[in-house]
Amino acid sequence: MNRFESYFPQQPNLSGTLLVASPRLSHTPMAEAVVLVIQDSDDGVFGVRLNANATSQQASDFQEFTQLPSQRDALMIGGPLNGPVLALHQNEDLAEVELRDGVFVSTSQDALQMLIEDETYESDNHSLIPMEASAANYRIVLGMAGWQTPQIHAEIDAALWYPIQCDADIVFEDTEAMWYKALRRYGDDIAQDVTGISSHDVDCQLN
Repeated sequence: MNRFESYFPQQPNLSGTLLVASPRLSHTPMAEAVVLVIQDSDDGVFGVRLNANATSQQASDFQEFTQLPSQRDALMIGGPLNGPVLALHQNEDLAEVELRDGVFVSTSQDALQMLIEDETYESDNHSLIPMEASAANYRIVLGMAGWQTPQIHAEIDAALWYPIQCDADIVFEDTEAMWYKALRRYGDDIAQDVTGISSHDVDCQLN
């Protein structure tokens, strides 16, 4: 370690963190975005937006290119940059990388096919499968968002982005509800830091 490094605060590695767009970004292309950071390295910070659904045309193009059944509800546009097609899911058997507990990443065609085919099979046999056994929790993401490392940390310091822990219940939330849920989670985290009391431990019936 360089002997001067101890004098300067180290920026936390953001890999596996969710970045929640603050209301100050409401007039930008990232309005109400929830971004999952996939990589934080010397090359920069790269992530995927989780709540921008693909259009019908984009879903059709994806189906034609991959020869996989179209799953528009699970197909997201991760950002303006080119990148590999990512599958975010909860099937450990298909995992290539685990970002956080219960959130896995795969990029192989075989993994994509198995996730989609399993979902198609379950949809066709919905009445036979218990809700808790469903493997429907997956997202396929096209494109990425990226920043230079100093840039995204400056934006976080300026309260343009709120960093929160990556939890599966937000990653696989309905896209229309995701930002509001993530924003509430950030507020809960701040309240817990200040009071030392988790909002999950509060019994609202006592009010």
